[in-house]
Order: sequence, then C-alpha cells, then structure tokens
Amino acid sequence: LGVALAFLIAVNLLALVVQQRFPLLLDTAPYGLALLLAYGSGLIGRIEQQSLRLLAQGLALHRSNLLMRNIVDNTFDGLVTTDAEGRVVSFNPAAERMFGYRRSDILGQPFAALLEGRSLLDAGAFLAGCGEKGAPEEMTARRAGGVPFPVELAVKGQNSVMPTVVR
Repeated sequence: LGVALAFLIAVNLLALVVQQRFPLLLDTAPYGLALLLAYGSGLIGRIEQQSLRLLAQGLALHRSNLLMRNIVDNTFDGLVTTDAEGRVVSFNPAAERMFGYRRSDILGQPFAALLEGRSLLDAGAFLAGCGEKGAPEEMTARRAGGVPFPVELAVKGQNSVMPTVVR
C-alpha cells in the first residue's frame, strides 16, 4: 500500500512538473484507477487464499475431532469429562456400560453422583486433589441402581475441564 501510494504521488507530481514547463495537461486518473484495481485484486486474492487456508484447517480439525471421538467412544476405559464445577460434560459408551446410565441422563449432572460416599461439595476438591497427585486413586463408585463397585480413578486436570478415566 505504501509503495502504491508513493507511486501515485510520484505520478501526480510528475504531471504537475510537466504542466508547469510545457503547455501540456497529463491525466493521472487512469494510473490511479489501474493502481487501485491492481491493489484491490491482490487484496482479494490474499483474502481468498486465507479463506482456503482456514477452510482446510477447519476440515483438518473436524477430521481430528472425529478421529478422537471415535477413539474415545471405542476405548474399554470409561472416560468422563467434567467442567470446573464438577458437572459431567462427556460420558463415553464404556462409562455408560460401567455405571448403567445413558449419556443423555448423566450429562450436566454432578460427578459426585457417580461416587460412593462423596458429597457434591467435596467431590470437586477431591477431583482436583486426584489431578494434582497424578496417580490413579482406588475408590468405590455407584451404578445407576445404587450398587457400589470398585474403580480406579485417574484424573488429569486441564484448564477448566477435567478428563477422568474410570477402570
């Protein structure tokens, strides 16, 4: 843009110098218009390239998300993801089989509802503590019918979402 403006100023100054020395009038509008069109064309080309790059990145991200979703859905470990408040955000098919809840029934519910002997208030602190330890924790969980069963709980904290592996 700076080079284009400098060229346009130079052409206009040259036209003024020529007009002062000779009885001649130079029209600089076609040069300015051509320069403007060339710059606009280049700008549009760059925008299209950026749009194609963003589309390709979006498709790659979508494909990666589908692959990860497929891996999570087909693993033998129960994977439960909670938000910062300890509410269930995701619940894979292995967790459905393990706990006896359907995904749609448990999403948004407190993770503490799946644990035996944990209140809603201390479950968040418990999960955070497990995440800091980094080692799996053996404990008792509760199935949909209220039947307790032993689990190994591994918590990995990441920002405000906590993936939890239950075995």
